[in-house]
Amino acid sequence: MGSILRELLAIHDPALPTGVAFAVGGVYAAQGDGDNAVMWLNKVIEEGFPPGLHFMFPPFDPIRGHAGFAGIVERVGLPAVWAEAKLGTYR
Repeated sequence: MGSILRELLAIHDPALPTGVAFAVGGVYAAQGDGDNAVMWLNKVIEEGFPPGLHFMFPPFDPIRGHAGFAGIVERVGLPAVWAEAKLGTYR
């Protein structure tokens, strides 16, 4: 586990929707760890931090096609295409 991820995990407080859970989920996503990314992104939603358009950014490309990520994209009301693996190839 990288030092940035360790630092983020150390400061995460679910009582404060600061976006730390989103950052942790993003790090896991960029590493291609879909299961941990999805777990943290679900926390983001539960904490009330609005991820919205951030899901279109390249760090999420490695987990596009992951069933859990597709569920999150649907849960936040984004177009299903954002969860498709081919989206990362359009850049």
